[in-house]
Amino acid sequence: MTLINNNVLKLVQETVKKFIDPKAEVLSIESKAINMGLQAVELMRHSVLIKILDETSKLSLVSKHATRIERLILTRLYSQKASVPFSLSYGSEIDERSLICLQDVDYQTDYKTINIRLLQKSEPSALSHIHISNFGQRKELSW
Repeated sequence: MTLINNNVLKLVQETVKKFIDPKAEVLSIESKAINMGLQAVELMRHSVLIKILDETSKLSLVSKHATRIERLILTRLYSQKASVPFSLSYGSEIDERSLICLQDVDYQTDYKTINIRLLQKSEPSALSHIHISNFGQRKELSW
């Protein structure tokens, strides 16, 4: 377990309130480093215990320092209902890397049981949705 700084704590809390439930209360966060991403930035997995009314549950989030383009793309694709994790970050106009908190879609994946053919079969539909949603949007995507 790693101690997290106040920026991460605040971002995790705001992510939970925005995407899980505005009434959610973060009770605890256990954080640990996971393998470096493709861009060689530190990735942290956060196991978050939340309480909504009288019920508690756990969820997993990931944080890292992402480029401006990555942050903008994730926000845009999520708003278009593409198959991407929800994410929250500050300073979308800041050019340098900035902290982002993302839904952890991988923490419960059992790679031994993944149906690769089914995954590959659904991939063209997901990609075509992205292309159709963004076709002719050159000005909006000029980042």
